[in-house]
Amino acid sequence: MKGQGYKNFSLSNRIKDSWVWLKCFGPILFVHKPLCEKFQQDIVRVKNILLCRGCCFVWAGVFLFCFVLSYWVQVHMVIFLLAGGVVVILSAPKVYARFPRWGRDIIRLGLGVLMAFVGWLILKQYYVSAGGCVFVLLILRATYVLKSRQLSIQTCESCAEYRNMDICSGFAQKKEIMERYEKHLERRLTQK
Repeated sequence: MKGQGYKNFSLSNRIKDSWVWLKCFGPILFVHKPLCEKFQQDIVRVKNILLCRGCCFVWAGVFLFCFVLSYWVQVHMVIFLLAGGVVVILSAPKVYARFPRWGRDIIRLGLGVLMAFVGWLILKQYYVSAGGCVFVLLILRATYVLKSRQLSIQTCESCAEYRNMDICSGFAQKKEIMERYEKHLERRLTQK
């Protein structure tokens, strides 16, 4: 005989939980920064959905390459490799941080094109070139993640709310969403 609480873990309940999770977290799922004034320039709003601005431009670059530039690259592969090198240099955290927001958007668009270009290199069996690009992109990613965290921490430390013991306004909305989801789970797990 199954335990009394076993029905709480049925497939239908798991589907319901996943749906509630998506309804709760969906609007903020693709934003990586606090939702405060200091980070507003890094967030794009599409109706009630918040998106990371940099990621939007990376994905726009991927789609741009896939649907437009992939036809042109066959003839001008060397230009793409050189342009990719320029994008990588401009994406270095110390260089990237010096650009205005629109400049960083263009660099992210170029990074998306470069990522799609690497996929194209693999499909066309240019494995050495693709491997070199992947290696450089992984180094860039590791460097960017470390520096990005440092910059975010510096931004947060300069905020008046940083020393408060309460949660800051940048995470208040995320906290409310998490509490709403937890209440749903608590109700479902305690139902008979």
